[in-house]
Amino acid sequence: MIDGVRLEAAVAFPDQVAARLERARTLSAGDDSLSVVGYVGTLRASLRGDRLWLRGSLPEFVGSESVLGCAAVESTRRRIETHLGEDMGDARVIGLEITADLVLPRPCYMYLPLLRRLSRHSQRVTYEGTGVAFISRSRSLTWYDKGTERIKRRRQAPASHVLRVEVKLARRVQRQLKTSGPVTLAQLHDPEFHRFLVGWWAKQVASVERVRAPQSLPATGDVKRWLELAGLHAIGYDTVEAVIRDQQDAGILKRSTASDRRDWLRKLAADPALTVEDERVAELDAAIREATERALGLPQPRRQLAVES
Repeated sequence: MIDGVRLEAAVAFPDQVAARLERARTLSAGDDSLSVVGYVGTLRASLRGDRLWLRGSLPEFVGSESVLGCAAVESTRRRIETHLGEDMGDARVIGLEITADLVLPRPCYMYLPLLRRLSRHSQRVTYEGTGVAFISRSRSLTWYDKGTERIKRRRQAPASHVLRVEVKLARRVQRQLKTSGPVTLAQLHDPEFHRFLVGWWAKQVASVERVRAPQSLPATGDVKRWLELAGLHAIGYDTVEAVIRDQQDAGILKRSTASDRRDWLRKLAADPALTVEDERVAELDAAIREATERALGLPQPRRQLAVES
């Protein structure tokens, strides 16, 4: 569940830590003080006075292809401590990536258009059919094809269709998780806190608004509105939304008018009288439940993944 981290710690023996950094360099901090930058394995390190900052992927640090659960985070912490000669349990987590993989019956690109909206504070960004991200000032929620990402890195792709879902807290970790105090590295391998993180991740993922599929042409009722919905699906939700955004950027539409039109689009696309749940949404939700149970260490029933397109 744990991937990337940014840590801040007070160290007892800064000179010893500086001597243990790999590829270390001394830099001027701009206020007549010096900082030492280098690496702890694959983690980037910066030391200034008795303050140490580390950032990077914990799985990469230990050479793992998978995100880390409780026991793995604890053993990784011990390896970092061995490198530094310092206790890192109280290191504050100032950045965090909480990640899980969804195993799906169809190619990942078939699910990405279903992911519509997270909140009015986040911007939806697409990555050439391989990923979708919802980005705000302090957080991002990214869905991307793990197979495509691994091929780009010249690694073997997974045998099945795997969609990786990553919640990245860029800052204000304590505030976003609503914990009573700063989140520490030791907490990341505490079983109770791990269960909390799994539940929090699942809640963020479930909050993404999904696209519904249009019903068949109704014999009675609002045929005009059904035709509007059919046109929206034919043109593409992303295309229509991009036109609204471009017109707003060009000053053709006022911000309030653009917002009203986006709201109208969302209501049309989710109208329960005209739409039904897309079967791919059910597949996506089943994979999310499975990933959540796997992260919690619950028994995994065998799931049929015969659908392919």
